[in-house]
Amino acid sequence: MKYRSTLFFIIGLIFLTSTQVFAQEVPANLAGDWVAKCIPEKTKINEMQMCGICHTSVSDDGESLEVRDFEVNFTNSEMIARFEEGNETVPFKYNQQTQHITFVLEEKSYDFSVLYVDVLSKVIWKSVDGTIVYLERKNQMRKN
Repeated sequence: MKYRSTLFFIIGLIFLTSTQVFAQEVPANLAGDWVAKCIPEKTKINEMQMCGICHTSVSDDGESLEVRDFEVNFTNSEMIARFEEGNETVPFKYNQQTQHITFVLEEKSYDFSVLYVDVLSKVIWKSVDGTIVYLERKNQMRKN
């Protein structure tokens, strides 16, 4: 009987430990509200490239294209992207060792390196195809 209770204790401990290891944990320096700005890159004389996550609109005169900012909020399990057209809530994976974030938004997969300009307030996402999204914390954690 003593061995049975010990066995149940060990199995319970293993189960508890394994669920904690696989739980998504966003680092504190990434959690919270951010304003994301899309950075277009000029690729040819009349061509620009930007990340597919970015939304654009045509000016009233139809001669220019405006790249719109959007907001991002990170919780431990989800990322909420807030666009003018509406919100998208998606799960994400953050790899602490490689500083990569991956998610699927609007039926497209994204894989970004997370580059910390200022650990508490400024972040750059660089996609595998080289496009860039600049994030700035909406509510500053410290005063400059």
